[in-house]
Amino acid sequence: MDEVKRYKVANGNSIELLRGFMDDVSILTSSVAMAKIALRRTEVVVAWARMKLKPVKSRSLVVHNGRCMDVEPFEVNGEVIPSLQRKNLRTLGRVFDCSLSDRHCKAELELKVKGGLKKLDKCVVSGYMKLWALHHILLPQVRWDLMVYELPLSFIARVEKVISVFIRKWLGVSRNLTSVALYSKKTPCPLPFQSLVGLFKSTKVNSHLQLMGSYHREVVENVTPSDTGKKWQLCKKKVKYGLVVDIGAIRRCIRRVEVERIIQWLAR
Repeated sequence: MDEVKRYKVANGNSIELLRGFMDDVSILTSSVAMAKIALRRTEVVVAWARMKLKPVKSRSLVVHNGRCMDVEPFEVNGEVIPSLQRKNLRTLGRVFDCSLSDRHCKAELELKVKGGLKKLDKCVVSGYMKLWALHHILLPQVRWDLMVYELPLSFIARVEKVISVFIRKWLGVSRNLTSVALYSKKTPCPLPFQSLVGLFKSTKVNSHLQLMGSYHREVVENVTPSDTGKKWQLCKKKVKYGLVVDIGAIRRCIRRVEVERIIQWLAR
């Protein structure tokens, strides 16, 4: 029987050959020949359940030396599985293409936010209702995009400026009102608004901690911090006094929670 080896990532750890989520299954191998074997076995197992794979809804991707190859070597039931070079794939709200990059999502996210703001601005309701819809409908929809895509903090700050313009307009305040007055919780009169930058940071931290707290050992061993640019990073190593110290956001959040627990225990 032909042996199919697991794919190894950059840190040397191997990951599962087949990964499933609900009715979706992904196969990752180190060669095209092994992928064909795994696909054929998967097709047999699915047939046992009186189901079959749909090539039209599937995508294939062959990477060689870091470059995507324009080939379609896989077939199911005599039909060729299209490659990402020909058709993009959208699953779980994320778009995958042959570029293997999230640069294309910046324009899409910006258009999504601006389109939602313009729709709210045209609604025949008061400014307070528009603000409620912004923070309870539009921002929760954007939060998923912030989690699945790797975006720099500088881009998020630029989009936040557009949101702040509409917030000032709906509140009827001066356009010179700073963002500190809108989003800070330490002002004399804090407003119940959440900044897009704050939402971005909390989303990235929560998603990373969810993966680190997984019961699956392979998930924990292969967690990679999301790339958030140079201005703000989840994990950042710094050499201080000859020691490598982690000064990233994840480390600060964990230490802050530990300090709060100690204070609560001492206050008993």
